[in-house]
Amino acid sequence: MPPKSIQFTCKACSITFHHSEAFVLTRAKANSRIVYCSNPCKRSDQRASAFAELECEYCHDRFVRRIPEIRRKARSGQGVFCSSTCRAHGIRLKTFESFVCVTCGSTFERPVHRGSDRTGRDGLYCSHACRKTSTLVPCRTCGNDVLRSPSRLMAHPRVYCSHRCRAAGAHEWDAGPRKYRQGFRADLGHSVRSSWEANVCRALLAMGLTYEYEPRTFRMGDTHYTPDLLVDGRYWVEVKGWLTEVAAAKMAAFRESFPAEKLVVVDKMIYGQMAREWSGRIPAWE
Repeated sequence: MPPKSIQFTCKACSITFHHSEAFVLTRAKANSRIVYCSNPCKRSDQRASAFAELECEYCHDRFVRRIPEIRRKARSGQGVFCSSTCRAHGIRLKTFESFVCVTCGSTFERPVHRGSDRTGRDGLYCSHACRKTSTLVPCRTCGNDVLRSPSRLMAHPRVYCSHRCRAAGAHEWDAGPRKYRQGFRADLGHSVRSSWEANVCRALLAMGLTYEYEPRTFRMGDTHYTPDLLVDGRYWVEVKGWLTEVAAAKMAAFRESFPAEKLVVVDKMIYGQMAREWSGRIPAWE
């Protein structure tokens, strides 16, 4: 009696083939399925199953790639593209974004790492010409027009025409409860180093006198001295609420080196007399 056989259908070529019952039981004990009629059919089917059909992220065409390659690129985050050209365009779409030029308003592309989302910079321009475009902005201290580019204006909104105006703006005077000593005085038109100097200048103007603020520096050997005010071009005025040893030595050297120049020192006593006389009559008195 011939051995009993079992019929199978090949998964690759779809032909019918037979195996003995003993062979089938042996393969079953080894947990091995019988799906191919021969080893060539098995290898061809495995090669076919190693590929998968995908859709390109850029051109949306269908293409075939090996599954291990697809998994490797998926782990590295490279994306799915049908060709190197589509890959270049797809990476550009991922790394480039559209921005609006702050000068001319045109739309342009720029890498994301150079945009405002990652670096915090809002000064974006489509070209060097737009970047160099400047505008006139008034100085915060004296009001003179200053040329500033949009990018510099965005980075530094407080505009000053000179270092002196910047120093005065850093100690901007406020007529409210808090008053700063050093800074620009709008009623005088210049900066002063203390509220005493500002009040002495106001008192001189109220008396009908003219003055120049620190117009000249005198050289005396290895040191120098700059008096505060030149009144009517005839004599110098130095405002000193607190007389230090260095200041006293400079004034003594000035009187000795320039005997023809007259120097008047406004100390606490003289300033107190001026304050009693003019503080109630000058509205801007500090």
